[in-house]
Amino acid sequence: MKSHNLHDFQRRGLSLAIRLRYLEEKHGMKIGSTKLKKLNKKFEVPSARKFNDVEGATAAIADIVSRDINQGQGPDTVKRVAALRLNIIIPRHLFRWLWSKIVQISLDEFVDYFNNKKTRRQRARILPSGVAPNVNVVFDMPQDYGLENLAIAVPQAAIDQLRDLIDTPRSEALR
Repeated sequence: MKSHNLHDFQRRGLSLAIRLRYLEEKHGMKIGSTKLKKLNKKFEVPSARKFNDVEGATAAIADIVSRDINQGQGPDTVKRVAALRLNIIIPRHLFRWLWSKIVQISLDEFVDYFNNKKTRRQRARILPSGVAPNVNVVFDMPQDYGLENLAIAVPQAAIDQLRDLIDTPRSEALR
C-alpha cells in the first residue's frame, strides 16, 4: 500500500470505517483505527477536523459554481470537482455550511434582479407600468405617471408619543 491511497481516501471523503474496509479487502491490510490514524499522520493526510482554510474553500466553491454555465451541478458534484480538479478537500459539514451560503447569495442576486426589472408598459392600466417597482421613481416623480404625491409628513415626536401608548415593546412588535 502506498501513501497516495491514504490521500485518495481522504480526497474521496471516506469515513475511517470505510477506509479500514478498503485497506483490508483491496490491500490485504487488517489494521485498527488507531494504526490508520498514525499512518495518516505519518503521511501527512489532511484531517477533516483540522480544516482551517474556510476562505480558500469558499473561493474555490464559488469559482466552480460560477463556471457552471447551466447551473446544473448539485452540491455533491461541486464537492467532487473541488477535490479532483483543485485538490481541495473540504469536510462534509463545512461544505454543507458553505453550500447554503453560496446558494443564499445566488438567491439574493436573483431576487434583486427580479424585483428591479422593468415591467412591460401597458397603456390601459390605471397603475404605473414600464418601470421597475423597487426603483421608487414612481414615488419620487409621481407627476410623470399622472399621479399626485399625497404623502403627509409626520413628525418624529408624534410617532414617539404614539409608540409610548403601546404596551408591547418595539423589539417584540417588530420581530
